[in-house]
Amino acid sequence: TMPSADAMAQASPAIIDRFQAIKKVDLSRMSNLAGDITPQMLDWLSGIKTKDLKGTTFTLTPQTFLMLLEGGADFTFFDTLYLPSQETIKQAPPDVVNSLNAITEVDLTREKVGFNVAGVMPPNIFVLLLEGKAHLKNCGTITMPSADAMAQASPAIIDRFQAIKKVDLSRMSNLA
Repeated sequence: TMPSADAMAQASPAIIDRFQAIKKVDLSRMSNLAGDITPQMLDWLSGIKTKDLKGTTFTLTPQTFLMLLEGGADFTFFDTLYLPSQETIKQAPPDVVNSLNAITEVDLTREKVGFNVAGVMPPNIFVLLLEGKAHLKNCGTITMPSADAMAQASPAIIDRFQAIKKVDLSRMSNLA
């Protein structure tokens, strides 16, 4: 597991200097390397000229997921990123949760974002998919949220979900 942002913030200045001096990263043979992609980690990785992260297992935090949905950062050096869990999203700062719930359209196709998306869809993304406002074809293997996750969604998301009258997922071969 990669060190957390909190752990890195507590590192000595010498360690931080060494960390920031890294110019090339090849983690392609580290199939058991996992962790969260925080805004700080994304910023650091963006500054490294040569990097290979294929085969690693990283998860978007709610903050980096929002950055992705808003087009605010480059994630193309990853091969696959996992969506944040509903529990993690619920624990995010209120402004991040509100911004995620306010998203009105999503395109997570590999052609658009430059990598595969995997994991369980948050309820708000699932509702956008059902409304025809989420493009997820060929984005990787994603799973629909459980009934329990949907029941824990915000009242506004539940209202939108209950208002849906027609759904066409016939072209979603990657939906599990």
